[in-house]
Amino acid sequence: MMKKILIILILFLTNATFSQEKDFSSEKKALNEALEYKTIKQSLIAKNKFQARANSLDQRIINPDGTVGGINIKGNITFVANNIVNARVCVRTYWWGGCAEYSSNSPYDGYTQNGSLNMQYIDVDGFVDEDGDSNDDTFSSSSDELNLPACSRVVYAGLYWASVYPYESWSNTDSDDRRDDYNTMKFRLPGGSYQNITADPSSPTNTREVLVDDGYTYIFNKDITALVQGLSTPANPDGHNGTYVAANIIATTGQGGNGSSAGWTMVIVYQNETESSKNIAVFDGYAEIDGSNNVDLTYSGFTTIPVGPDPADPAPVRASVLAAALEGDRGIGGDRFQIQDNTVPTGIYRDQSTTNLNPANNFFNGSISRYDSFVTTRTPDSENSLGFDVDLYELNNPDNSVITNGQTSANVRFTTTGDVYYPFLNALAVEIIQPEVQLLKTITDPGGLEISGTPVGLGSELYYKITFQNVGTDDATNTIITDRLPKNVDLLEVAAPNGSVAPDGTRFNIDLPAGVTIVAYDPPAVGNGFRAELEFSVPDSMVLEGGIYMKLIYVFR
Repeated sequence: MMKKILIILILFLTNATFSQEKDFSSEKKALNEALEYKTIKQSLIAKNKFQARANSLDQRIINPDGTVGGINIKGNITFVANNIVNARVCVRTYWWGGCAEYSSNSPYDGYTQNGSLNMQYIDVDGFVDEDGDSNDDTFSSSSDELNLPACSRVVYAGLYWASVYPYESWSNTDSDDRRDDYNTMKFRLPGGSYQNITADPSSPTNTREVLVDDGYTYIFNKDITALVQGLSTPANPDGHNGTYVAANIIATTGQGGNGSSAGWTMVIVYQNETESSKNIAVFDGYAEIDGSNNVDLTYSGFTTIPVGPDPADPAPVRASVLAAALEGDRGIGGDRFQIQDNTVPTGIYRDQSTTNLNPANNFFNGSISRYDSFVTTRTPDSENSLGFDVDLYELNNPDNSVITNGQTSANVRFTTTGDVYYPFLNALAVEIIQPEVQLLKTITDPGGLEISGTPVGLGSELYYKITFQNVGTDDATNTIITDRLPKNVDLLEVAAPNGSVAPDGTRFNIDLPAGVTIVAYDPPAVGNGFRAELEFSVPDSMVLEGGIYMKLIYVFR
């Protein structure tokens, strides 16, 4: 009996000792992360391994035509995102209380800051052997799902990945063992395989792929619009929806310093005719907020809706704001995101907040949220993403007290009194006034039968009908309708008083509503490929917001 008791006791002590040696989940006393950062920064400067960068967030070109400024579109902005390092915690215990299994793939919902936790890579994609060498080709991975409304078209897709990476591990800060391929990550689109995505500072198509790489923090960007758009086909128009996985994003791991934080986000601007017209602007870059400075930026290039017919009851100004930052902590207050109030002479800055998740005194608090709810389509879907923030929220604008009617710009400010954090992405989607004249052109035979796409005989008379209506959010002015006719088509002339007169005096068999006039006609010729062109001027009264359908009819052979 004594021998059995002794054996059991030895086994218990062995297991207990093993558990204590491997218990990496223990949490240290809360750190002063701002002070820790300054200490690490000075150490890197002394080793000539830190390259300072000026604070700035600059407007990104997202217009398909390459023009500068925000894009006016019927649609909206959204994102997918996740962190890539997480607390390594016990997920399975022995019957006697010791930990049997640790993991960083489980959601973390606690309040401890990342500097007091053992931070390790998330890796949710299982075993991935791309080159057939029987080795796992991904060491970090996390995912999120995109779910755009039906019949949406992706206009812009920007991928960002960001990390604190002064060392390979906090346990070996004297070693110069940082990898040199940290500007490359892997990205898997719905239904596809991983693709290598590399941020290239010399890229001729985008000179701001490296937003910062100072020896402590890196933030990279890649325009992947073409990749995401390529998922949508006639057979599967919503092919862009599904699960996106980011992998092999590199970060400092372990416990120490001012904590590890890293993650990724893909920002999507999409068009959808069922949504209101908006001006959407995206700003990205880098700013270091440490309590001794504020960083301001300005949105411009939009005009909010007018007051309306009753100044005592102005039309509401609606806007959505996207904000992303690195190193915001749930357990450290003081981080504030503010918008300047232009309705008062002093132009004071108003704290931004949401009802449930982003308090005014700790806006950047390690959360990934959409319209004040945690994004639960992520794997893992931590409520505390430990230093990686992406939040999209509706601007709290009671009585237009922050952004008012007819406003053409907005100033925002990042500040803190407690934490240190690094904003790298901001976007604004504001409802705007925008006329939209919708055109519908049909071709009929003399009997009124529509024959679009049907072969016709040489010399046949055909009727063009152009119907137009303003379906936008404002009245249109100075409207010109241009119609380029098919090759070798001739307009039929008629005698007075019938038809309508072109600027050169020619009278064509064209039936126009009263007030619409022909302002230009270019007959078929070698220079225009034998394709005639007509221009019509439309009175402002015919293109009022929500106005009735109007019709142009002309005959050609």
